[in-house]
Amino acid sequence: MRVLIIEDEKHTAQNLVNLLAQVDPQVKVMCIIGTIKDSVSWLNSNEPDLIFSDIKLPDGDSYEIFEQVNLNVPVISTSALGRRDIRLSRMNAIYHLPKPIDKQDLAKGLNKYKEYRRSSEGVKEGTTSLKGHDFTGTSSKKGFLSRISKKIRKQE
Repeated sequence: MRVLIIEDEKHTAQNLVNLLAQVDPQVKVMCIIGTIKDSVSWLNSNEPDLIFSDIKLPDGDSYEIFEQVNLNVPVISTSALGRRDIRLSRMNAIYHLPKPIDKQDLAKGLNKYKEYRRSSEGVKEGTTSLKGHDFTGTSSKKGFLSRISKKIRKQE
């Protein structure tokens, strides 16, 4: 799994790199970038499998990156702000990691990415099946079907 880290705080970025190595040794950090401008430039010629992105950067909010670059790459947002923001959906956020990042939360985020990947690959191959999914809760069923519908529309 090829990862981009967008984080302006060097100690936070290094902590994330260290935790990623502990949680999943298969993760390869492609680059660590600390500004919107540099992120846009890098993403115009590279495509990671997953992006970890701080929200507040020195030159603005990271949402601006995803308004300038057309990507279909999942994002795990990171922030000390502890609140969810509707704009996260615009940056294809699949999970939010509160700062300071800990190993357990990071593992949950990576598991969320792996679930996202499995469901995306099923849609691409036309093999997505509802078999094996527990839909006893209506919100679970609606959420799953909504995500699948969005992925199918993106591919059309």
